[in-house]
Amino acid sequence: MEKKESSLNQGQKPPFSDEKVVVTSFKVDIIDIFLNAFTALFTGSVVMLAETFQGISDLIVDTLIYIGMKRSKRLPNEKHPFGYGRELYIWSLFSTLVMFLLLAGISFYFGLQRLIYPEPISHIFLAYIVLSISVLTNSYSFSLGARRILSGKPFWKIRKAFSDSTFLETKLTFTLDIMGVLAALFGLISLILFQYTGYLWFDGLGAIIIGMLMAAFSVLLLRNIRDFIIGVSVSKETKEEIKKTALEFEEVEEVLDLKAIVIGSNRLLVNLEIHVRNDLMTEEIEKLIDKIKANIKEKVPSVHHIQVELETPAEELQQK
Repeated sequence: MEKKESSLNQGQKPPFSDEKVVVTSFKVDIIDIFLNAFTALFTGSVVMLAETFQGISDLIVDTLIYIGMKRSKRLPNEKHPFGYGRELYIWSLFSTLVMFLLLAGISFYFGLQRLIYPEPISHIFLAYIVLSISVLTNSYSFSLGARRILSGKPFWKIRKAFSDSTFLETKLTFTLDIMGVLAALFGLISLILFQYTGYLWFDGLGAIIIGMLMAAFSVLLLRNIRDFIIGVSVSKETKEEIKKTALEFEEVEEVLDLKAIVIGSNRLLVNLEIHVRNDLMTEEIEKLIDKIKANIKEKVPSVHHIQVELETPAEELQQK
């Protein structure tokens, strides 16, 4: 059990694929856009219009993530020897910028206009029904993303699991689904206040809040993508799992250094420096390195590229 937890996301196979998470979120977005757009036209509510823009932003993000996800899985070649894993980050960056610079601004603008020039809403209970459906559909999509990120861990560990996860596409859709749930809930609250207080400007205020939510979550997504583009390290648990696996061989006396970064969705690049027994022959060392690589890839399947180097401890060099 300890081994399973220590290799969270980076060592254990998740309950379902990243493609299922993204496609499910994509389908939820289409349903939300259709229902919210129809309700916005029928009721005249700018909250429902903002919900439509929020659904469009999610759909754009999910579409570009899906394209990036497919392109990032192309095989390595001479020009890109470590593969195309990081291409996902570029598509994710484009999609998040669209959400932040365009759709969040549009929702905020229409909300501000309705705040200044309030108008009545008709058939408000239809809006309640559609917003409730949005809460349910986004919650279901959110649950899939959470289960993939947790990979068997209890839900109360979701914060650490999210931080350690290398499933960028799942992290993005997971964040979007949280935003979808919150946007629908704030929309419901604003329309309920509109109905029971009689203040028309609550409709515009709800749209402004949804626009601000999109902007805030865009910044959160951009921070995550930035870390991956720069080259984020793997979790301490995964490093310990790699070290432990290398030290299982009695010929390995010490792991001197370990560097591991994420080079794609659940793809790791590892550089391992080890000190081995002095009595080993060249052929024995070569076979040992091959065994170490194979065992590490077996224990931590997300390791796609690994370099094992032989080094001498600093204290031994000083003695010489």
